[in-house]
Amino acid sequence: MQGLSLINPNCSHSTATKEEFFEVQKILTAAYLKEYHINEIKLNPYQVYGYYTIPHALLYDLQKSGINSLDILVIYSFSVIERFTELYPEKWEQLKHCFGEIVFLSETLQVSHSAAP
Repeated sequence: MQGLSLINPNCSHSTATKEEFFEVQKILTAAYLKEYHINEIKLNPYQVYGYYTIPHALLYDLQKSGINSLDILVIYSFSVIERFTELYPEKWEQLKHCFGEIVFLSETLQVSHSAAP
C-alpha cells in the first residue's frame, strides 16, 4: 500500500503547545504507517520530510507527479485540516479524490473514512 501523511505544525491542543502537538502528530502518523505497512512515497525529490505540512503543496505535487490515485492519506484528525476544508472546499475535494481512503487517527478509535463522496 502506498500513501502519504499530512501534519499541521500550526495547531495546538488544550494540553500541548504547538511544538509538542506537532511532535505528537509526527509520531502517531509514523507509527500508523509502520503498523499498517504503508509505504510513504515522496512525490517531490526536493522534499525534505516524508510528510506534508501544507495541503496546497500536497495537491500541487500530486498534480505535477501525474499520479492519479494513492491508496491512503493519513491525517491526525479532521480538526487539523478543518480550516483548509472550509477556506478551500474545491481543493479539499480534489485532494480527497486522489486517495482511495483518508484516515483520521484521533477520530473515534481510528475509524477510517472513505475518500469517496
